[in-house]
Amino acid sequence: NQNYIVNLVLDDCPNLESVIIPESCLMIQEMRIKNCPALKEIILPENTDLSDILITGCDNLSKIKLPLTTTNPNRSTSVCISNCSNVSDLIFLNDLKVRTSKVKVQIQDMPALEKIEMSVGAESLEISGCEKLKSVPCVTNRGIYADSALSCSTSIDYETCPAIEDLYCPEAVSEIPDISTVVEKNIT
Repeated sequence: NQNYIVNLVLDDCPNLESVIIPESCLMIQEMRIKNCPALKEIILPENTDLSDILITGCDNLSKIKLPLTTTNPNRSTSVCISNCSNVSDLIFLNDLKVRTSKVKVQIQDMPALEKIEMSVGAESLEISGCEKLKSVPCVTNRGIYADSALSCSTSIDYETCPAIEDLYCPEAVSEIPDISTVVEKNIT
């Protein structure tokens, strides 16, 4: 089917410069982009349903724009972005009418990353090895869309992310829990 991508694997592609998926793509199931030294940008449509994304070892990558949507409430998905030394901005955007559920995000070893922009929540966000990262979204569990209790699920390794000074709520998060027990550092 032309509206779905299943098992997109781009490993060791020395001349690949961009990955731009058209708006007509409704779902990407398992995408792995690994060790593509010429890759500069990855752009996926904001209403694409995702399942398991891995982006790693792409040193010239500077722009990443991904949706954080999984519409199947029984399926969890993960987004792992690591070892991409030139990415300064990481953007997660969605149509706010689409509810995000069970999306776990890991960001590791991104030394140039300064800001993570997120307009929607995720189930969890783990960050480590981002020395220049200044601004981090505070995500809460799935309770932000239901009546269940809220809990903070942003995990930051402050030793490897010493520049963090701002913790903000994504637009879709209408309230956050008392995070005073989670924040170990003076940030605004």
